Amino acid sequence: MQENRNFLIGRLAERAGVSTDTIRYYEKEGLIRSHRHTNNYRVYSESDLKKLGFISKAQGSGFTLREIKELLSLIDEGRRDCSDYENVAKQKIDEIKSKIKILEEYKNSLISSLECCSPQTKECKSLPSFICS
Repeated sequence: MQENRNFLIGRLAERAGVSTDTIRYYEKEGLIRSHRHTNNYRVYSESDLKKLGFISKAQGSGFTLREIKELLSLIDEGRRDCSDYENVAKQKIDEIKSKIKILEEYKNSLISSLECCSPQTKECKSLPSFICS
């Protein structure tokens, strides 16, 4: 089993597909913790590699680092109850739905603004003093 495997920061960054600066930042923010080796090098575990994978997936799902820290603290506290995660996930889903609605409105506004640019009309009414090409 590889659970006792340790990594220096460069190797961890390589394996996780992030920069060493990102790892240092996550450590500063309390998302992961290194241990110091006798030579004062930062040493990370296989568990830290898994946490970095989780952080990456959570960010890809729209979670902020603050929210990810909260999720990691649930795990660290042994609170793996579905209701704890369900509340966080439902709140994120509502937030995403709201953002989608706003983006749809922006998209529709842009589509409407393009109507000024037709082959018959060279002057764009949506952008005064600009010419459609």
